[in-house]
Amino acid sequence: MFKPLVLLILVGSAPLVQAISDPLPDYYECRVVSVVQVNANGKLGPNNWTKLLKENFGNLLFNQASGEFRWKGNDHTDQFDVMQVGSQSNSMNAIQAYRGPASYVHRFLVIETFVDGWPFYFDDDGTIYSGTCVAG
Repeated sequence: MFKPLVLLILVGSAPLVQAISDPLPDYYECRVVSVVQVNANGKLGPNNWTKLLKENFGNLLFNQASGEFRWKGNDHTDQFDVMQVGSQSNSMNAIQAYRGPASYVHRFLVIETFVDGWPFYFDDDGTIYSGTCVAG
């Protein structure tokens, strides 16, 4: 049997582009390679606390279909609002914001699904984790 092939023809000097691509996953496992915070000089960098975080938190797991976020090896799940589903032309963006006992807390996760290697950054109320993701 033959599979139909969809082609997109662009006007001008652009070449023929194949419009069929593999769908992106809903579930991501992201490996943390860096954890930083802003220091008194206004620069991002590691400190004793962020080094401890990096050692104790391995991979983060995120399901963009449900908005569920958790750390691998931990059963606690947090709920994020997916603001933009990842595609081959846009990053996946998810946020969680709430008023804590003493202040307003924000967390946001961005997975650059349009970049090879799916780099990510996760801002956990000023602590920034970064690394790369794979399909979970």
